[in-house]
Amino acid sequence: MSAASVPHPNRFHSELVQAGRGLAAIAVVFYHASSMYSLPKYGGRVVWAAWGEAGKHGVDFFFVLSGFIILSAHQADIGQIARLRRYAARRFVRIYPVYWFYLSVFLALAAVGLSNAPIAHSPANLVTAYSLIRLTSDNPPLWVAWTLFHEMVFYGLFATLIASRRYGIAAMAAWLMLIVIMHASPGPDYPTFFSVIYDGLNVEFFLGILVAMTFRSLNEGSAWALVGVGSVGLVAAAAGQHYYAPNVVTGLYTLTYGLAFAAILAGVVALEMLGKLRSNRMLSWFGSATFSIYLAHSMVISIVYRYAALIFKPGSQASEFLPMIVAIVAVCVCTPLFWVIEKPIIDFFRKRLEPRKTADAQPAIA
Repeated sequence: MSAASVPHPNRFHSELVQAGRGLAAIAVVFYHASSMYSLPKYGGRVVWAAWGEAGKHGVDFFFVLSGFIILSAHQADIGQIARLRRYAARRFVRIYPVYWFYLSVFLALAAVGLSNAPIAHSPANLVTAYSLIRLTSDNPPLWVAWTLFHEMVFYGLFATLIASRRYGIAAMAAWLMLIVIMHASPGPDYPTFFSVIYDGLNVEFFLGILVAMTFRSLNEGSAWALVGVGSVGLVAAAAGQHYYAPNVVTGLYTLTYGLAFAAILAGVVALEMLGKLRSNRMLSWFGSATFSIYLAHSMVISIVYRYAALIFKPGSQASEFLPMIVAIVAVCVCTPLFWVIEKPIIDFFRKRLEPRKTADAQPAIA
C-alpha cells in the first residue's frame, strides 16, 4: 500500500506518538533515579555505569516531538493572524496552569523540609520560575522545568508564522542561523535569557518540523528504512557516549540523538498511517500522563529515597536494584496524576480561556 493511496490524513491521530512520549518519560525517570542515587545524601553509589546517562536523552525525543506536533496541529493556522489568539491560549493552557501547580507543590514540600535541594528564593528567580522566561541563570526550583524555557522560545517564534507566513519563515530562518552561529562560538556554558534562545538543542525543534513536513510522503519501504537507520543511530550514539565520550552529554553531540529520533519518528508515524504498525495501549496510557510524570517524578524519587535508605543499606547487594525500584514507584505514582490533577486543571482553563474551534481548523496529531 503506497502513501499515495491513503486518504488525506488531516484527522490522523497517532497513538504511537503517545507511546513514544511514554517511553521517553520513563527513560528520563530511570535516568534521574540513577543519577540522584549517586548523590551522597541518597546513597553515593553509581549504578548502571554510564549507560544510565542514555536515559536523559529522552529529552531529545521530546524536543523533536514538540516540533512535529506543533506544525502538525497548526499548519492550517500559518499566515492566519485571526487564529493567533487561539494558538496562544492553547499553548498557555497546555503548559502553565499544570506547571504552576507542580511548582507550587514543590515549593511547599521544600518549605516543610521534605526537600533539601538548594533553591534560589530571590524574587528574580521566582519570577523566572513562574514565567519560564530567563531573568537569572539559577536553576528553577523544579529543576526539570529547564526544558520548558526552550519550549516557550519555540512557541513564541512559531507564533510569528501564524501572524505572517512571510515574516514567520524569515524569523524561523534567522533563529536557526543564530543557533548555528552562536552555538559554534566559544563562551560560558550557563543558562541566560539569550543562551536559551541560541542553544543547540533548539535545532531539534526544526528536526520535528521536518518530520511533520515529510512523513506523509513516505512509502512502506522508506519508512522501515528510516526506522532501521534511526535505531542504529540511537544505539551508536549511546555506545559512543558510553565507551568514547562519557563526559560529552550536552552540545552538538546530543544532536546525534535528535537525528536518530527524528528518523524513527518519521518512519514509525508513516507506518502507523499506512496501517502497518499499532501502538501498545499501556504505553499510550503512560504517554497521556507524560507531562505529570515529567514534572512530578523528581519529587517522588527524592521522598522515596529518604525512606528507602532505612531499608536498603548502602553497599548491600540489594541496593544495586534500588534505583530501578524507585523509578518504577515514581512512574506508578505519577501516572494517575494525569487524571486526578492534570486533566481537570486543563479542562477547567480550556473552557474559560480557549476560543471556540473554527470549523476549518486542522485537528492536532497527538
